[in-house]
Amino acid sequence: MKSAIISKYSAESPQRNPARCIRTHFRPAFPGIPERGAFVFYDCLCPSKDGPVNWGHCGISLGDGKVIHAWDVVRIDGYTEIERLTALTGDHPKYLGWVPLDRVLAQKQE
Repeated sequence: MKSAIISKYSAESPQRNPARCIRTHFRPAFPGIPERGAFVFYDCLCPSKDGPVNWGHCGISLGDGKVIHAWDVVRIDGYTEIERLTALTGDHPKYLGWVPLDRVLAQKQE
């Protein structure tokens, strides 16, 4: 039981890796301005004890191109403005696309 919990929430699991999650579960993602309530995904290298890892970044669309997400604090940015943020690795998030909430919820039920 303990190993199942640990593996479910490890850095490499889709639940903790937005970039991998979108490639594995939500392909294809939609390009362009995310609709309200959609999950918005980015590629991004993040620091780890073993060196940079692509844990990615994600947020939730508020509509009109705005995304609420947690970077250094919970904040609201334009979905393209997020690409200008700098991670501790020096990397910048790269927009992958968005997925409607109903598709995320359907995946959770499988």
